[in-house]
Amino acid sequence: MKRIKITGVFLVVLLLIHPLPASTEEKGPVGGTVQPYLSLTTFSLGDLIKPRTISFAANSVRDRISLDTAAVITSSATSFTDAFLETGLGVEFTSHYSPRIDFLTGVVYRKLNGKSFNGFRINGPATISFSGLGSLTATQAGNIRVSMDDASEWGGGFGLRYYLHKSNNYSVYTRGSLGFLQTADIIARISLADQSSSKIRVRFFNPKLLFYGEGGLGAEYRWGNFEMKGEVRLEWIQKRQVADAASALVFTDSVLNVPVVLGVVWRF
Repeated sequence: MKRIKITGVFLVVLLLIHPLPASTEEKGPVGGTVQPYLSLTTFSLGDLIKPRTISFAANSVRDRISLDTAAVITSSATSFTDAFLETGLGVEFTSHYSPRIDFLTGVVYRKLNGKSFNGFRINGPATISFSGLGSLTATQAGNIRVSMDDASEWGGGFGLRYYLHKSNNYSVYTRGSLGFLQTADIIARISLADQSSSKIRVRFFNPKLLFYGEGGLGAEYRWGNFEMKGEVRLEWIQKRQVADAASALVFTDSVLNVPVVLGVVWRF
């Protein structure tokens, strides 16, 4: 129900945006556009999991995690694209404002396909206990392997596009928008690198409403009433909320993602 309400708000906003008269110097398009698209996040900056050295005293509990002997666990710098392959499916609606400016609003669904990586390293033998979840026993120093489960997000945003160049066949534009993403649980399966058959399922991040801002450069190629578009965006996303079960090990920050977008444009 919450998703339906939020999507409804965006559609109402779109309906309230009416085209203003075009400049007398240059005739602009009439109405607006519908633009379904696919996206793939190809690169990211900032650490989804930040590098940190965490010291544990013997038999002490630290944020629901304990070690039976004194030891040090080091977390490795892990970017968003180290942890996930993100693909997206969305649709944007634009409304004409002037010959070079369009307002836009849209909705998006994103699929996070989990990857495996060496997320942590322990400096010696110890049993790592996760309260209520299980334990792992390292017989020597080594890596702790992390396998992320698949997850999903959905959201919406609004912004504008400014055309740098327009012709009968193609256009080049810049764009910017602000919006939100509703995240789901993000679960990891943790194992010792040399004992991959024994895994513990730990929630790394809680569901949270994240805010984002993005800018990008795009181009459109016209063919009748339809157009093909391609964009490269730089997207800042607010940092996620670390779950209690992983808060002794996982430290996070906001990230910058670089999605590539391909779509079609239908004018009306």
